[in-house]
Amino acid sequence: MRTLAGRTTPQLGITDGDHAQYDSFFGSMEQWRDRQGGDGRRAFAIPLDESSREPEFLGLDVQTMAQFMDANGWNSPPLRWFVNYCCRDDYGAGSDRVSASAGIHYFASRNGRAGNAPREAVLTWPEGNGWLAAKLAESVAPNIRTSCAVWRIELRADAVEITYYDAAQKESVRIHAQDAICAIPASLHKRLFPGSHRPGHLNTCRG
Repeated sequence: MRTLAGRTTPQLGITDGDHAQYDSFFGSMEQWRDRQGGDGRRAFAIPLDESSREPEFLGLDVQTMAQFMDANGWNSPPLRWFVNYCCRDDYGAGSDRVSASAGIHYFASRNGRAGNAPREAVLTWPEGNGWLAAKLAESVAPNIRTSCAVWRIELRADAVEITYYDAAQKESVRIHAQDAICAIPASLHKRLFPGSHRPGHLNTCRG
């Protein structure tokens, strides 16, 4: 079983050919992880700003991850499914839309060092991302409203008007904000924004 970037590849029903492509793909990603540019920087690093700016690496942005895999003969259905899943997980789009640079970065940027874990291991906490959420919430706790559901967002000339239902108080509340970021599935967009049919998974509202 192969694991990279905290993800385990599909194993049920795979063929010897799939196994061979797993080894080829992950071997390539490990090579990319060790690559450095003439500027002394790693080809793919975290944070992204520390990555090499060599033209060879930047040029990977002109093709999609799917095209990059086609060019390398990686056509195994479970491998393609896995890479597509990873792209959607991190970038919100499939491998046919995510650049090869971003796709490779997902697999090749992690380069940790540990005495009892592989270098692609991911540091986490028993409560998962809940630990991070709690720490981020500490400094803004008075401004967080829980048990609330936003049901209408209107864009005004100088503000964003947001109406939400407060389940604890059993009443709807309307607030005005200079800026608002709303991350929702596209299918909910028309329900929250009256008369608006703008496409997109992530909608940014600015008054």
